Amino acid sequence: MESTISFPNLGDGLTFTIDRVAFSFNLFGHQVDIYWYGILIAIGMLLAVLYAMRNAKRLDVNSDRLLDVILGGIIGGIIGARLYYVLFNLSDFTSFASIFDIKEGGLGIYGGLIGGLLVGGLICKWRKVSFFSVCDLAAVGFLIGQGIGRWGNFINQEAFGTNTNLPWGMTGDHISSYLYTNTQWLSDHGVEVDFTQPVHPCFLYESIWCLIGAVLLHLLSKHRRYKGQVFVGYIVWYGIGRFFIEGLRTDSLYIGSSNIRISQLLSGLIVIAAVIAHFIIMSKVKEKESEDPNYVPVFGTVEQGNSLEDLRLAAAKQRALASSLAEQAQSLREQAAQLEKQKMEEAQKIASQEEIESQEGDPTKERQDSQPEEEQQVETPEQLIQRAQDAEAKAKDASAEAARLEKEADNMQRQREASSLIAKASDLEKEAEELKKTAEALRKDGGEGAEEKAQEAEAKAVQLEKEAKDYRRVAQEQKGTAQETALDHQDNEEGEETNGSIN
Repeated sequence: MESTISFPNLGDGLTFTIDRVAFSFNLFGHQVDIYWYGILIAIGMLLAVLYAMRNAKRLDVNSDRLLDVILGGIIGGIIGARLYYVLFNLSDFTSFASIFDIKEGGLGIYGGLIGGLLVGGLICKWRKVSFFSVCDLAAVGFLIGQGIGRWGNFINQEAFGTNTNLPWGMTGDHISSYLYTNTQWLSDHGVEVDFTQPVHPCFLYESIWCLIGAVLLHLLSKHRRYKGQVFVGYIVWYGIGRFFIEGLRTDSLYIGSSNIRISQLLSGLIVIAAVIAHFIIMSKVKEKESEDPNYVPVFGTVEQGNSLEDLRLAAAKQRALASSLAEQAQSLREQAAQLEKQKMEEAQKIASQEEIESQEGDPTKERQDSQPEEEQQVETPEQLIQRAQDAEAKAKDASAEAARLEKEADNMQRQREASSLIAKASDLEKEAEELKKTAEALRKDGGEGAEEKAQEAEAKAVQLEKEAKDYRRVAQEQKGTAQETALDHQDNEEGEETNGSIN
């Protein structure tokens, strides 16, 4: 299954001979071929899964439950991608069995997204995982997988575009054959091609676009304002790229006999929908933030803003609010001092004027020049000082709230670390128990060197038990610290309530 791919405009022309089959082996007398297309898609999926698992904790998603969602989403994505392609190409399938033959390609990315989201969403609900936080993780994973998987189109000589004179224009035996066979069909849809000339490597454009997007969305995930924002960013980023790249392709799915490309239409619609959704959600976030400084955005999440990430974010907001209020109070005090100074200068000026008039012997002369026609209503220094004091009180409350949230977040972090240590201790204890059983079995069986091996197993078991004990001790200390912090916080709250009732 070798094929030739060439880039005639690069230097003196580059030509590659590529076998679509990576390797083969016999299984029960039947030859099994492993294609590069499948390998590249598998690599893309693996990298996407690794990214999601590595960043799950940062977005406060349980990694064990996330794995269930990922596995279900992959299965739903493959089924959805194939169904999407088949539904829009029913005439190309002559038998029911051919529907399941995907080694030649034939997967629709939007069908894959729909299938993956539907199945993944159901599993999120079942496993009680934040659907939109999972979508944020999946968004970057999608772009990584697509960026790698698109190179399977290069091996298969598919997902290419119209003719181009650019240096990276490519051609190949399968490309030329496809264009020659479908020249009239493409012309009927308004696309003119020359099968002897190079074409746009659309797979390359999309691969680069996706990998750049993966980096940008990863950075966005560290500054998201609401859960689901990264996924909205994915829809916008990928949709824009796909809209323009799809316009170059020669293997697009069309709506009937029209010239409307299905993927291009979908891309445009979902980009518009995503942008509108983003602005609606952000307006609600800003509205809530203006009403309540303690508000933490929790759109699209099962949890109610009590995650470690939410606590840290709320504490940071309170710190920023306290700083802003302190600056406002300082500014008000400076204004009050300036106004007091101006009043003193005016009083001195009036006193001097009266003294001059008294010396001139005309005490009844009106001092119209010194009186403004209409006095401007301004705050008195006392009012400014009162406002400054109010701002300082609010700043103090915000600082206290930030400290409380930070303590609560630290407490949650200690509890998590304690649980992790206890889990590690349990694993070590199980391993030690297995080693003891191994030592017992070795002594029972006898044989040369059995006693020595049994002693080694017991020694290792003792070491593991010691490590497990240390883990449990540290975990207990962490729990004790967390409980003390919680009790101190409770005592402080009760003290504040008592003081409030006395006042």
